[in-house]
Amino acid sequence: TLTTGAALKTQTGSIGSKVAYCTSTSGSINFDVTFAQAAEYYVWGRFYFEGAKPDANCFQFSVDGGYKRKFGNNQDYYNQWHWGGYGNVESGTLTRLSIGRFGAGQHKITISGYEVGQTVMVDMVLITADSSYVPNDKEFKPAAALPLGNNYLLVAEQGTLTTGAALKTQTGSIGSKVAYCTSTSGSINFNVNFAQAAEYYVWGRFYFEGTKPDANSFQFSVDGGYKRKFGNNQDYYNQWHWGGYGNVESGTLTRLSIGRFGAGQHKITISGYEVGQTVMVDMVLITTDSAYVPTDATISLLKNSGSAELSLPDDFELKQNYPNPFNPSTRVKYSVPMNAHVTIKVFDMLGKEVAMLVNENKNAGYYELNFDAGSLNGGLASGIYIYQMRAEGIESSGNVFTESKKMVLVK
Repeated sequence: TLTTGAALKTQTGSIGSKVAYCTSTSGSINFDVTFAQAAEYYVWGRFYFEGAKPDANCFQFSVDGGYKRKFGNNQDYYNQWHWGGYGNVESGTLTRLSIGRFGAGQHKITISGYEVGQTVMVDMVLITADSSYVPNDKEFKPAAALPLGNNYLLVAEQGTLTTGAALKTQTGSIGSKVAYCTSTSGSINFNVNFAQAAEYYVWGRFYFEGTKPDANSFQFSVDGGYKRKFGNNQDYYNQWHWGGYGNVESGTLTRLSIGRFGAGQHKITISGYEVGQTVMVDMVLITTDSAYVPTDATISLLKNSGSAELSLPDDFELKQNYPNPFNPSTRVKYSVPMNAHVTIKVFDMLGKEVAMLVNENKNAGYYELNFDAGSLNGGLASGIYIYQMRAEGIESSGNVFTESKKMVLVK
Protein backbone atom coordinates (compact mmCIF):
# COMPACT_ATOMS: atom_id res chain seq x y z
CA THR A 1 0.00 0.00 0.00
CA LEU A 2 1.55 3.27 -1.14
CA THR A 3 1.11 6.54 0.75
CA THR A 4 1.31 10.05 -0.70
CA GLY A 5 4.94 10.61 -1.60
CA ALA A 6 5.46 7.10 -2.99
CA ALA A 7 4.77 5.90 -6.52
CA LEU A 8 5.27 3.10 -9.06
CA LYS A 9 6.92 3.02 -12.47
CA THR A 10 8.30 0.50 -14.94
CA GLN A 11 12.03 -0.16 -15.04
CA THR A 12 13.93 -2.42 -17.43
CA GLY A 13 15.22 -5.51 -15.65
CA SER A 14 12.72 -5.54 -12.80
CA ILE A 15 11.29 -8.92 -11.80
CA GLY A 16 8.01 -7.39 -10.69
CA SER A 17 5.89 -5.58 -13.28
CA LYS A 18 6.65 -2.22 -11.60
CA VAL A 19 9.12 -0.77 -9.10
CA ALA A 20 8.48 1.63 -6.22
CA TYR A 21 10.19 4.88 -5.31
CA CYS A 22 9.61 7.76 -2.88
CA THR A 23 9.35 11.42 -3.81
CA SER A 24 9.46 12.59 -0.19
CA THR A 25 10.67 11.31 3.17
CA SER A 26 7.03 10.97 4.25
CA GLY A 27 6.29 8.60 1.35
CA SER A 28 6.23 4.87 2.08
CA ILE A 29 5.40 1.42 0.74
CA ASN A 30 3.60 -0.73 3.33
CA PHE A 31 2.88 -4.44 3.71
CA ASP A 32 1.04 -6.58 6.25
CA VAL A 33 3.13 -9.72 6.82
CA THR A 34 2.36 -12.72 9.03
CA PHE A 35 5.51 -14.18 10.61
CA ALA A 36 5.15 -17.92 11.15
CA GLN A 37 7.49 -18.03 14.17
CA ALA A 38 9.21 -15.93 16.80
CA ALA A 39 12.75 -15.43 15.51
CA GLU A 40 15.54 -13.07 14.56
CA TYR A 41 14.70 -11.64 11.13
CA TYR A 42 16.87 -10.36 8.29
CA VAL A 43 15.96 -8.35 5.18
CA TRP A 44 17.18 -8.11 1.59
CA GLY A 45 15.94 -5.68 -1.05
CA ARG A 46 16.33 -5.78 -4.83
CA PHE A 47 17.43 -2.25 -5.74
CA TYR A 48 18.31 -0.08 -8.71
CA PHE A 49 20.07 3.25 -8.16
CA GLU A 50 20.54 5.53 -11.19
CA GLY A 51 23.50 7.89 -11.04
CA ALA A 52 27.00 7.92 -9.59
CA LYS A 53 28.62 8.55 -6.21
CA PRO A 54 27.28 10.27 -4.13
CA ASP A 55 23.80 10.42 -5.71
CA ALA A 56 20.71 9.38 -3.74
CA ASN A 57 20.50 5.64 -3.12
CA CYS A 58 18.88 4.89 0.23
CA PHE A 59 15.49 3.90 1.70
CA GLN A 60 14.54 3.28 5.33
CA PHE A 61 13.05 0.07 6.74
CA SER A 62 10.90 -0.27 9.86
CA VAL A 63 8.58 -2.79 11.51
CA ASP A 64 5.36 -1.87 13.32
CA GLY A 65 6.23 1.82 13.22
CA GLY A 66 9.47 1.26 15.12
CA TYR A 67 13.09 2.23 14.55
CA LYS A 68 13.95 3.23 10.97
CA ARG A 69 17.09 1.58 9.61
CA LYS A 70 18.93 2.63 6.46
CA PHE A 71 18.04 0.18 3.68
CA GLY A 72 20.11 -0.06 0.51
CA ASN A 73 22.77 2.67 0.18
CA ASN A 74 25.76 0.73 -1.25
CA GLN A 75 27.51 3.16 -3.61
CA ASP A 76 29.43 0.47 -5.52
CA TYR A 77 26.23 -0.66 -7.25
CA TYR A 78 24.87 2.27 -9.24
CA ASN A 79 23.10 1.55 -12.56
CA GLN A 80 22.70 -2.19 -11.95
CA TRP A 81 20.16 -4.44 -10.28
CA HIS A 82 21.47 -5.88 -7.02
CA TRP A 83 20.31 -7.48 -3.78
CA GLY A 84 21.38 -5.42 -0.77
CA GLY A 85 20.23 -4.54 2.71
CA TYR A 86 22.45 -3.10 5.43
CA GLY A 87 22.51 0.63 4.72
CA ASN A 88 25.37 1.58 7.04
CA VAL A 89 27.86 -0.08 4.67
CA GLU A 90 28.19 2.40 1.81
CA SER A 91 30.67 0.34 -0.24
CA GLY A 92 32.09 -3.16 -0.37
CA THR A 93 30.29 -6.45 0.20
CA LEU A 94 26.51 -6.44 -0.02
CA THR A 95 24.91 -7.87 3.11
CA ARG A 96 21.49 -8.35 4.69
CA LEU A 97 19.89 -5.91 7.10
CA SER A 98 19.36 -7.32 10.60
CA ILE A 99 16.07 -6.00 12.03
CA GLY A 100 15.93 -7.86 15.36
CA ARG A 101 13.66 -10.40 16.98
CA PHE A 102 9.90 -10.41 16.39
CA GLY A 103 7.11 -12.65 17.59
CA ALA A 104 4.87 -14.82 15.46
CA GLY A 105 1.83 -13.08 13.99
CA GLN A 106 1.02 -10.09 11.83
CA HIS A 107 3.44 -7.16 11.50
CA LYS A 108 3.43 -3.96 9.46
CA ILE A 109 6.45 -3.55 7.19
CA THR A 110 7.26 -0.01 6.04
CA ILE A 111 9.81 1.03 3.40
CA SER A 112 10.05 4.82 3.48
CA GLY A 113 11.98 7.55 1.70
CA TYR A 114 15.37 8.72 2.94
CA GLU A 115 17.24 9.94 -0.15
CA VAL A 116 14.33 10.46 -2.48
CA GLY A 117 13.53 10.59 -6.18
CA GLN A 118 12.69 8.34 -9.13
CA THR A 119 16.33 7.24 -9.37
CA VAL A 120 16.15 5.25 -6.10
CA MET A 121 14.07 2.15 -6.82
CA VAL A 122 13.06 -1.02 -4.99
CA ASP A 123 11.67 -3.99 -6.90
CA MET A 124 11.00 -6.46 -4.10
CA VAL A 125 11.93 -7.27 -0.52
CA LEU A 126 12.75 -10.63 1.06
CA ILE A 127 12.43 -11.19 4.82
CA THR A 128 14.01 -14.33 6.25
CA ALA A 129 14.86 -15.99 9.55
CA ASP A 130 17.97 -17.54 7.94
CA SER A 131 20.97 -15.28 8.57
CA SER A 132 23.04 -17.10 5.93
CA TYR A 133 20.49 -16.87 3.10
CA VAL A 134 21.49 -14.70 0.11
CA PRO A 135 18.84 -14.26 -2.63
CA ASN A 136 19.63 -14.09 -6.34
CA ASP A 137 17.57 -13.34 -9.43
CA LYS A 138 17.75 -16.87 -10.83
CA GLU A 139 16.14 -18.53 -7.84
CA PHE A 140 13.85 -15.79 -6.63
CA LYS A 141 10.59 -14.80 -8.26
CA PRO A 142 7.51 -13.30 -6.58
CA ALA A 143 5.17 -16.12 -5.65
CA ALA A 144 1.92 -14.38 -4.70
CA ALA A 145 -0.11 -12.62 -7.35
CA LEU A 146 2.52 -13.18 -9.99
CA PRO A 147 1.25 -12.44 -13.52
CA LEU A 148 1.22 -15.68 -15.50
CA GLY A 149 0.29 -14.58 -18.97
CA ASN A 150 -3.05 -12.81 -18.52
CA ASN A 151 -3.40 -14.60 -15.18
CA TYR A 152 -2.54 -13.97 -11.53
CA LEU A 153 -1.52 -16.86 -9.29
CA LEU A 154 -2.22 -16.59 -5.56
CA VAL A 155 -0.56 -19.16 -3.32
CA ALA A 156 -2.78 -19.80 -0.28
CA GLU A 157 0.06 -20.03 2.23
CA GLN A 158 1.30 -16.56 1.24
CA GLY A 159 -1.96 -14.75 1.86
CA THR A 160 -2.68 -12.69 4.96
CA LEU A 161 -4.79 -14.84 7.31
CA THR A 162 -7.29 -13.40 9.76
CA THR A 163 -8.47 -15.05 12.98
CA GLY A 164 -10.60 -18.01 11.91
CA ALA A 165 -8.27 -19.06 9.08
CA ALA A 166 -5.25 -21.34 9.32
CA LEU A 167 -2.68 -23.36 7.37
CA LYS A 168 -1.79 -27.05 7.37
CA THR A 169 0.04 -29.56 5.20
CA GLN A 170 -1.93 -31.81 2.85
CA THR A 171 -0.61 -34.59 0.64
CA GLY A 172 -0.73 -33.59 -3.02
CA SER A 173 -0.67 -29.82 -2.55
CA ILE A 174 1.53 -27.80 -4.90
CA GLY A 175 2.24 -25.15 -2.28
CA SER A 176 3.94 -26.28 0.92
CA LYS A 177 0.73 -25.62 2.93
CA VAL A 178 -2.99 -25.25 2.26
CA ALA A 179 -5.46 -22.84 3.84
CA TYR A 180 -8.80 -23.51 5.51
CA CYS A 181 -11.31 -21.55 7.59
CA THR A 182 -12.59 -22.52 11.02
CA SER A 183 -15.30 -19.84 11.03
CA THR A 184 -17.25 -17.77 8.52
CA SER A 185 -15.34 -14.70 9.71
CA GLY A 186 -12.00 -16.30 8.83
CA SER A 187 -10.39 -15.28 5.55
CA ILE A 188 -7.26 -15.44 3.38
CA ASN A 189 -6.43 -12.08 1.79
CA PHE A 190 -4.23 -10.88 -1.07
CA ASN A 191 -3.45 -7.55 -2.69
CA VAL A 192 -3.37 -7.95 -6.48
CA ASN A 193 -2.41 -5.32 -9.04
CA PHE A 194 -4.54 -5.89 -12.17
CA ALA A 195 -2.67 -4.79 -15.28
CA GLN A 196 -5.80 -3.92 -17.27
CA ALA A 197 -9.49 -3.13 -17.04
CA ALA A 198 -11.26 -6.35 -18.03
CA GLU A 199 -13.73 -9.09 -17.15
CA TYR A 200 -12.08 -11.41 -14.65
CA TYR A 201 -12.56 -15.13 -13.92
CA VAL A 202 -11.33 -17.27 -11.04
CA TRP A 203 -10.21 -20.87 -10.50
CA GLY A 204 -9.24 -22.48 -7.20
CA ARG A 205 -7.31 -25.69 -6.53
CA PHE A 206 -9.37 -27.45 -3.86
CA TYR A 207 -9.43 -30.56 -1.72
CA PHE A 208 -12.63 -31.56 0.12
CA GLU A 209 -12.50 -34.48 2.55
CA GLY A 210 -15.74 -36.39 3.02
CA THR A 211 -18.82 -37.39 1.04
CA LYS A 212 -22.03 -35.67 -0.08
CA PRO A 213 -23.23 -33.37 1.47
CA ASP A 214 -20.23 -32.58 3.69
CA ALA A 215 -18.78 -29.07 3.81
CA ASN A 216 -17.00 -28.07 0.58
CA SER A 217 -17.40 -24.36 -0.08
CA PHE A 218 -15.56 -21.06 0.38
CA GLN A 219 -16.63 -17.55 -0.59
CA PHE A 220 -14.79 -15.18 -2.93
CA SER A 221 -14.98 -11.39 -2.97
CA VAL A 222 -13.11 -8.40 -4.38
CA ASP A 223 -12.60 -5.11 -2.51
CA GLY A 224 -15.06 -6.13 0.19
CA GLY A 225 -17.88 -6.53 -2.32
CA TYR A 226 -20.36 -9.30 -3.11
CA LYS A 227 -19.41 -12.74 -1.78
CA ARG A 228 -19.74 -15.54 -4.33
CA LYS A 229 -19.70 -19.25 -3.55
CA PHE A 230 -16.30 -20.64 -4.47
CA GLY A 231 -15.73 -24.37 -4.85
CA ASN A 232 -18.74 -26.51 -3.83
CA ASN A 233 -18.78 -29.23 -6.53
CA GLN A 234 -19.88 -32.41 -4.74
CA ASP A 235 -18.60 -34.76 -7.44
CA TYR A 236 -15.00 -34.09 -6.39
CA TYR A 237 -14.57 -35.18 -2.77
CA ASN A 238 -11.22 -36.67 -1.71
CA GLN A 239 -9.29 -35.51 -4.78
CA TRP A 240 -7.40 -32.42 -5.85
CA HIS A 241 -9.24 -30.49 -8.53
CA TRP A 242 -9.48 -27.06 -10.15
CA GLY A 243 -12.96 -25.57 -9.70
CA GLY A 244 -14.66 -22.25 -9.25
CA TYR A 245 -18.34 -21.56 -9.80
CA GLY A 246 -19.99 -22.54 -6.53
CA ASN A 247 -23.61 -22.53 -7.71
CA VAL A 248 -22.98 -25.71 -9.71
CA GLU A 249 -22.93 -28.46 -7.08
CA SER A 250 -22.24 -31.33 -9.48
CA GLY A 251 -21.19 -31.90 -13.06
CA THR A 252 -18.63 -30.02 -15.12
CA LEU A 253 -16.10 -27.92 -13.23
CA THR A 254 -16.08 -24.33 -14.46
CA ARG A 255 -14.54 -20.98 -13.61
CA LEU A 256 -16.18 -18.38 -11.38
CA SER A 257 -17.05 -15.15 -13.17
CA ILE A 258 -16.47 -12.18 -10.84
CA GLY A 259 -17.26 -9.27 -13.16
CA ARG A 260 -15.36 -6.34 -14.60
CA PHE A 261 -12.64 -4.53 -12.65
CA GLY A 262 -10.38 -1.63 -13.47
CA ALA A 263 -6.61 -1.67 -13.65
CA GLY A 264 -4.81 -1.14 -10.36
CA GLN A 265 -4.67 -2.69 -6.90
CA HIS A 266 -7.56 -4.77 -5.58
CA LYS A 267 -8.07 -6.76 -2.38
CA ILE A 268 -8.95 -10.43 -2.92
CA THR A 269 -10.67 -12.22 -0.04
CA ILE A 270 -11.35 -15.96 0.27
CA SER A 271 -13.55 -16.48 3.31
CA GLY A 272 -15.24 -19.34 5.12
CA TYR A 273 -18.71 -20.52 4.14
CA GLU A 274 -18.85 -24.22 5.03
CA VAL A 275 -15.99 -24.36 7.46
CA GLY A 276 -13.50 -26.83 8.91
CA GLN A 277 -10.14 -28.43 8.19
CA THR A 278 -11.73 -30.68 5.57
CA VAL A 279 -12.34 -27.77 3.15
CA MET A 280 -8.96 -26.74 1.73
CA VAL A 281 -7.65 -24.35 -0.90
CA ASP A 282 -4.11 -24.68 -2.25
CA MET A 283 -3.97 -21.79 -4.70
CA VAL A 284 -6.15 -19.45 -6.72
CA LEU A 285 -5.77 -18.34 -10.32
CA ILE A 286 -7.40 -15.13 -11.59
CA THR A 287 -7.56 -14.65 -15.36
CA THR A 288 -8.97 -12.36 -18.05
CA ASP A 289 -9.26 -15.34 -20.43
CA SER A 290 -12.72 -16.89 -20.11
CA ALA A 291 -11.53 -19.99 -22.01
CA TYR A 292 -8.46 -20.65 -19.87
CA VAL A 293 -8.51 -23.86 -17.80
CA PRO A 294 -5.57 -24.38 -15.41
CA THR A 295 -4.01 -27.79 -14.86
CA ASP A 296 -1.41 -29.00 -12.40
CA ALA A 297 1.01 -29.43 -15.30
CA THR A 298 0.78 -25.80 -16.43
CA ILE A 299 0.77 -24.30 -12.92
CA SER A 300 4.22 -25.42 -11.83
CA LEU A 301 5.57 -24.30 -8.44
CA LEU A 302 9.20 -24.87 -7.53
CA LYS A 303 10.07 -25.17 -3.86
CA ASN A 304 13.24 -23.58 -2.53
CA SER A 305 14.07 -22.84 1.09
CA GLY A 306 10.41 -22.96 2.05
CA SER A 307 9.45 -20.39 -0.59
CA ALA A 308 7.26 -21.08 -3.61
CA GLU A 309 8.38 -19.93 -7.01
CA LEU A 310 6.49 -19.83 -10.26
CA SER A 311 8.23 -21.27 -13.30
CA LEU A 312 8.12 -18.90 -16.30
CA PRO A 313 9.35 -19.70 -19.82
CA ASP A 314 12.95 -19.02 -20.78
CA ASP A 315 12.26 -18.65 -24.52
CA PHE A 316 9.56 -17.82 -27.04
CA GLU A 317 8.06 -21.04 -28.35
CA LEU A 318 5.18 -22.09 -30.60
CA LYS A 319 3.97 -25.64 -29.94
CA GLN A 320 2.54 -28.10 -32.45
CA ASN A 321 -1.25 -27.96 -32.45
CA TYR A 322 -3.21 -30.83 -30.92
CA PRO A 323 -5.04 -32.77 -32.23
CA ASN A 324 -3.44 -32.79 -35.65
CA PRO A 325 -5.05 -33.63 -38.07
CA PHE A 326 -8.21 -31.98 -36.66
CA ASN A 327 -11.87 -31.34 -37.44
CA PRO A 328 -13.07 -28.70 -36.80
CA SER A 329 -11.19 -27.54 -33.64
CA THR A 330 -7.62 -27.76 -32.42
CA ARG A 331 -5.58 -26.18 -29.62
CA VAL A 332 -2.27 -24.33 -29.83
CA LYS A 333 0.09 -23.64 -26.93
CA TYR A 334 2.76 -20.94 -26.95
CA SER A 335 5.25 -19.38 -24.54
CA VAL A 336 6.22 -15.74 -23.99
CA PRO A 337 9.31 -15.12 -21.76
CA MET A 338 8.91 -11.32 -21.61
CA ASN A 339 6.22 -8.71 -22.15
CA ALA A 340 5.69 -8.68 -25.92
CA HIS A 341 3.25 -7.90 -28.70
CA VAL A 342 2.17 -11.28 -30.09
CA THR A 343 0.36 -12.18 -33.30
CA ILE A 344 -0.62 -15.68 -34.39
CA LYS A 345 -2.03 -15.98 -37.90
CA VAL A 346 -3.20 -18.88 -40.07
CA PHE A 347 -2.34 -18.98 -43.80
CA ASP A 348 -3.34 -21.29 -46.63
CA MET A 349 -0.66 -22.88 -48.83
CA LEU A 350 -0.82 -19.92 -51.23
CA GLY A 351 0.18 -17.55 -48.44
CA LYS A 352 -3.26 -15.99 -48.01
CA GLU A 353 -4.15 -15.11 -44.42
CA VAL A 354 -7.33 -16.96 -43.41
CA ALA A 355 -7.48 -16.29 -39.66
CA MET A 356 -6.02 -14.03 -36.97
CA LEU A 357 -5.90 -15.94 -33.68
CA VAL A 358 -3.93 -13.50 -31.51
CA ASN A 359 -3.07 -9.81 -31.94
CA GLU A 360 -2.32 -8.17 -28.59
CA ASN A 361 0.26 -7.41 -25.92
CA LYS A 362 1.01 -10.39 -23.68
CA ASN A 363 2.70 -10.63 -20.30
CA ALA A 364 5.39 -13.26 -19.76
CA GLY A 365 3.78 -16.68 -19.36
CA TYR A 366 2.33 -19.81 -20.94
CA TYR A 367 -0.74 -19.58 -23.16
CA GLU A 368 -3.15 -21.88 -24.94
CA LEU A 369 -5.78 -21.01 -27.56
CA ASN A 370 -8.57 -22.84 -29.33
CA PHE A 371 -8.85 -22.57 -33.13
CA ASP A 372 -12.28 -23.51 -34.51
CA ALA A 373 -12.02 -23.67 -38.31
CA GLY A 374 -15.76 -24.20 -38.54
CA SER A 375 -16.50 -20.83 -36.94
CA LEU A 376 -14.93 -18.86 -39.79
CA ASN A 377 -17.21 -17.33 -42.39
CA GLY A 378 -17.86 -20.15 -44.83
CA GLY A 379 -15.49 -22.43 -42.96
CA LEU A 380 -12.19 -23.75 -44.26
CA ALA A 381 -11.67 -26.50 -46.79
CA SER A 382 -9.75 -29.64 -45.95
CA GLY A 383 -6.04 -29.19 -46.46
CA ILE A 384 -2.71 -28.10 -45.03
CA TYR A 385 -2.43 -24.70 -43.35
CA ILE A 386 0.47 -22.77 -41.88
CA TYR A 387 0.15 -21.03 -38.52
CA GLN A 388 2.77 -18.46 -37.59
CA MET A 389 3.63 -16.74 -34.31
CA ARG A 390 5.39 -13.38 -34.35
CA ALA A 391 6.47 -11.65 -31.12
CA GLU A 392 8.24 -8.34 -30.70
CA GLY A 393 9.61 -7.71 -27.21
CA ILE A 394 8.18 -4.60 -25.62
CA GLU A 395 11.08 -4.63 -23.15
CA SER A 396 13.70 -4.93 -25.89
CA SER A 397 12.51 -3.06 -28.96
CA GLY A 398 13.64 -4.62 -32.22
CA ASN A 399 13.95 -8.14 -30.83
CA VAL A 400 11.59 -10.11 -33.10
CA PHE A 401 10.70 -13.81 -32.81
CA THR A 402 8.91 -15.75 -35.56
CA GLU A 403 8.05 -19.44 -35.81
CA SER A 404 5.74 -21.35 -38.14
CA LYS A 405 4.20 -24.83 -38.09
CA LYS A 406 1.82 -26.86 -40.24
CA MET A 407 -1.66 -28.00 -39.28
CA VAL A 408 -3.93 -30.34 -41.23
CA LEU A 409 -7.72 -29.93 -41.42
CA VAL A 410 -9.51 -33.16 -42.46
CA LYS A 411 -13.28 -33.06 -42.90
